[in-house]
Amino acid sequence: LITNELLYDRYDMIEKCHVVSIQTFTECRK
Repeated sequence: LITNELLYDRYDMIEKCHVVSIQTFTECRK
């Protein structure tokens, strides 16, 4: 199973923090 967190992590790396998502943006800011 693919969780949303893992999916967001993938997008975060691919989009380089340009994903429109508060969750991914927060992770990226860390």
